[in-house]
Amino acid sequence: MVNELESTPNYEVADKLKDLPEGLDETYTKILDDSIPKKRREDARFLLPSIVAAWRPLTKKELAASFAFWKTGSVVGDHDLHDYMDICVSCSSIIYLDVASNNDETTANFCHQSVKDFLLKNHSGLSGPWYQTSSDGANLHMFQMCWRYLSNDMFFHGRLVISRRNNMLLKTPTEDLQAHLYRYSFLEYASSE
Repeated sequence: MVNELESTPNYEVADKLKDLPEGLDETYTKILDDSIPKKRREDARFLLPSIVAAWRPLTKKELAASFAFWKTGSVVGDHDLHDYMDICVSCSSIIYLDVASNNDETTANFCHQSVKDFLLKNHSGLSGPWYQTSSDGANLHMFQMCWRYLSNDMFFHGRLVISRRNNMLLKTPTEDLQAHLYRYSFLEYASSE
């Protein structure tokens, strides 16, 4: 919207200002509908609930690894994530990347709490807009992602992280997982979820 105004001749600015959305709901609706092409909306439908449900900001690598798994059904090692690292670009108007000095620690979050509130808001209509989610829906999305990721044969169908002894479930100590955590960015988050 601001970019549009920058390229507008001065004599048309007043008319353009009349067309600006009123309030945050209209603004976010316009941003999501106009800036995310239809062919990228499925990717955004993965990304937005992931950020809504995350109990802490996810790193770019964690998002890329979980997105790659969601897209391909295979666990992708960190050395092969380059094709998926730009997942946040599809929602760059509402997602803020907190760039760390160590790029591996760069995290993604909404540019403002009101974005999350908007996505969780019950919009009118039976099915709601394509971007709408609920707290339960986002949490289910994240739970299923973590469960499927950990259940992959790469992690011995979950036995790498959790084992059973005498009818008790035992979590593998983090120090025993270090080699895997180093190679698979989403493993730490998924196993602690």
